[in-house]
Amino acid sequence: MMFINLNRFINELPQTFDPYKYDPNPIAKLAKLAGMKYIVFTTKHHSGFCMWDTKTTEFKITNIPYGKNLMKVFVEGTWKAGLAIGFYYSPEDFKFLRDNSVTINRGEVKLDGKTESAYNDLIRRQTRGALNTPEQTIPGAGTDALWESCITMGTQWQYKPTTTSKREAG
Repeated sequence: MMFINLNRFINELPQTFDPYKYDPNPIAKLAKLAGMKYIVFTTKHHSGFCMWDTKTTEFKITNIPYGKNLMKVFVEGTWKAGLAIGFYYSPEDFKFLRDNSVTINRGEVKLDGKTESAYNDLIRRQTRGALNTPEQTIPGAGTDALWESCITMGTQWQYKPTTTSKREAG
């Protein structure tokens, strides 16, 4: 199991993350040529770092040396290529948990009533509407609700040259 020093990560990320060469245009053009209809952008992952300019936190892309709203840059490039856009937003927020002295646990996090209320308020202020996205599973019965499943092609979320497909592995 890998452990990270969250305090170090939260304190150093704003000083070291600078995607100054980021250009969504060639990525979107290639996606379009490959037949893709849309691209999904991770707006906030588990760390709590927001890739857009938000009033809900100071832990955001516009407060680092890069200074630009990366999500806006992505949207403009993707639309220019004629693709639709999806946004992935993780409701887990390790920075919020750390700031509220809550033990970070990828399983079940225990929050007192006041902290849970503040956490739910943050999520409501950072999102408007949501689409159910089950991970590593497909709903077993038909549904009229919109959904999209996140499923890996190998055994891990990230690319790894030595990863075999689940079918080959198992």
